[in-house]
Amino acid sequence: KRWKVASTAPTAGRCRTDWLTLQQRRAEERIQTLRSERDQKEMMECTFCPQVSANSRPPNDADNRSGGISRNEVLYYQAFAAAKESEEAERKIRQLREAEEMKECTFTPKIRRTAPATRKRYPPAKQLKGYAEAVERMRDAARTRREKASQLEFIPVGENYEKLRAQGVKPFAFEATKKLKKKEAFLFVDVNLSGGRKGRIGMHDGDDPRQLAENFGKAYQLDATMVNQLEQLLREQAESSTRQRARPTRTGHARGKGGYAQSSSSGAA
Repeated sequence: KRWKVASTAPTAGRCRTDWLTLQQRRAEERIQTLRSERDQKEMMECTFCPQVSANSRPPNDADNRSGGISRNEVLYYQAFAAAKESEEAERKIRQLREAEEMKECTFTPKIRRTAPATRKRYPPAKQLKGYAEAVERMRDAARTRREKASQLEFIPVGENYEKLRAQGVKPFAFEATKKLKKKEAFLFVDVNLSGGRKGRIGMHDGDDPRQLAENFGKAYQLDATMVNQLEQLLREQAESSTRQRARPTRTGHARGKGGYAQSSSSGAA
């Protein structure tokens, strides 16, 4: 090894470049040797040996041509012709199959080639009773629905500005309107409840005693029996007050404007 390294090392008479070139050449020769050994081992495993005739020769481009057409073109046209023949065969098979199916169809309708000279005209159908009114109602309902939808979806952009400006400033509606006078009650009924509670019912002309009793029962949580008793009491007091107001006095006028009645109950009320 020392002798090999000393012999391959560059000397004073050799150039560094020549020495690197020599090393590269030796490495390539070693690689080529290894490759040939590997190929020989692989070929030893291949036992197939074909018998090649001594008179055989490599193919020539001139032999592949016939009449100036290359072998590739010949193969292409042959494949194209075969595809055409296959399509034609499939078409004939399809026609035969359809003909066999049509043999089973024995129905032959009579078709008139020309239209008849005169057609029978039937009288117009009679409309049902109320048909026109129903259609008109449906149209009015649809029109009203569209108008309401357009009003809800309308967004003002100052169309009435000039009109409102010409009207001037006006006070608020609740300041301009007069307060409505409340009707005076002609009878007040005081109801004494359990637990020291008291309630008053004012009766006006046109009031329903049943409605007044139910409202009072809901407010004070009375049962149905107490509500019925209260309704009967209100009816009796209303009739009594009506008779008193209708009774003439010495001066010929009706008695006082209002009266009072008191009622007490025990138990739940």
